[in-house]
Amino acid sequence: MDLDADLLVTELAPWSSLVQRFGRCNRHGLRKDSRIFWISLESDKAAATYSLQELKDSRGVLNKLEGKDANPAMLDSVGIKERTVIRPIIRWKDVLDLFDTTPDLAGNDLDVSRYIRDGQDNDANVFWREFEGEKDDADQPKPTSEEFCSVAISQLQDFLKKAKTKAYARDVLDGKWKAAAAVIPGGVYMLPVSAGGYSTQLGWRGDPKDKVTCCPPSDSSADAPEATGEYPTSFLGVPVTLKQHTNNVARKTRYLVQSLSLGK
Repeated sequence: MDLDADLLVTELAPWSSLVQRFGRCNRHGLRKDSRIFWISLESDKAAATYSLQELKDSRGVLNKLEGKDANPAMLDSVGIKERTVIRPIIRWKDVLDLFDTTPDLAGNDLDVSRYIRDGQDNDANVFWREFEGEKDDADQPKPTSEEFCSVAISQLQDFLKKAKTKAYARDVLDGKWKAAAAVIPGGVYMLPVSAGGYSTQLGWRGDPKDKVTCCPPSDSSADAPEATGEYPTSFLGVPVTLKQHTNNVARKTRYLVQSLSLGK
């Protein structure tokens, strides 16, 4: 096979995902020596974001297609029943909560991700800082996205037990970093450098023996959850009607359009 021939290597995935990936191999149909290889996943841990039944269905189809052409006509002829997806329906209470900026003291602020994407995002973002206890961690600056490492919740929970350490979350009321009672999907958590868990060469391994080099905090850090006290304009002391708010937005918009000469 030519070294410059199109080659696609993919792990096993739901059939619809595989078909999408196949379309990236020899996209223009100009090569005759393109190859597609797929890697089987057998265990629950390896499947991770997919159900084992989805992978079983895909594996059955792929075994039948071995050695055949993966052109659109061939793939279209494969009959595989798509699983029924039950999606949550947003309630009126949820709609109102979307406009409620008051922090939930229990940490149960509305997560809109389940309404706008399929599947579940079970990852949290972690970053590391130099500190050894709650007294030292309280005034740590907010992180930037460059510091984040995405970790599955189950892996993070196992790591915290193994390393005998705590994850720290930013309190939405006073902006201080405090030991988190629990880790939840989508959360941002700070870990002490001494806890380890990240390899410079291999990324997240969850091994306390790994030596972590933390990124220096940036003055422009702005990717961690904001604290209530950081929004002084949210407490004007007087009520603002929706009409007043809309008029203010319209006035500011007109000013920006005129300043940037966008109206011509």
